[in-house]
Amino acid sequence: MLISRASERHIIDKGKFIIRLVSPGRKLLDPADPYGLGPLGRMDHSTLDPGMIIPMHPHVNDEILSYMRKGQMVHRDSHGHLEMLYGHHMMMMNAGREFYHEETCLDDNEDEIEDKVEMLQIFFRPKEDNLEPKVQFHTFEFYHSVDEWRMIGGPEDSEAPLKIRSQAWFFDAYLKNSSIETPELEQEGHVGFLYVFEGSVKIEGTEEVLNKGDNAVFQHEQYLLTAEEPTDLVFFILDTKSKYSRNGMYAK
Repeated sequence: MLISRASERHIIDKGKFIIRLVSPGRKLLDPADPYGLGPLGRMDHSTLDPGMIIPMHPHVNDEILSYMRKGQMVHRDSHGHLEMLYGHHMMMMNAGREFYHEETCLDDNEDEIEDKVEMLQIFFRPKEDNLEPKVQFHTFEFYHSVDEWRMIGGPEDSEAPLKIRSQAWFFDAYLKNSSIETPELEQEGHVGFLYVFEGSVKIEGTEEVLNKGDNAVFQHEQYLLTAEEPTDLVFFILDTKSKYSRNGMYAK
């Protein structure tokens, strides 16, 4: 188990738009891939103030999952989609050879929206370059998956509602004074990556407590996690032996 703390993240502060860069493979000390972890390139834990606009911009060879937790955001893209994103309604952009998008955070005077946006933008590495670009949306029945892991994204042959074009699985869970075991890593080459979006958990059998923004890499083990307060967790299973491209704009 390799732990990285929130204080180790690189922060890009643009005032109304703050990006906390998470490098999943940083503690593995692999000179050939110092930041990524198999098919997961990087993750941005971002906050955006109401009224903030991220202008139309391109992505190439990135698989980008937008995991919304707070606030609402209007998405517009080069395929003609105009969608509202929020905690129940999430998006997967399979950029492929080229894809453009723009995001606008609603002003707090509109529709009584008061919370700033807080989200993860997750950059997966596709199985190959220059795939057909597309975008997916899915509305989840519940905002939280209480005390159990919910699959948000997964490979094309999985049952995940959002399809990732690589061998990566993405789960979330919400704990309220309860415990949960990390998902089992069933195959050789599978690595687990845990990130605390909000709250804190104790890793039972150790002295470690993970707080908001902390993460851990699990290479073989399963651990029992106990919430010390209401906690949002995300977990990735990543097949490090699978084929994936390193030619993405952001998921290098």
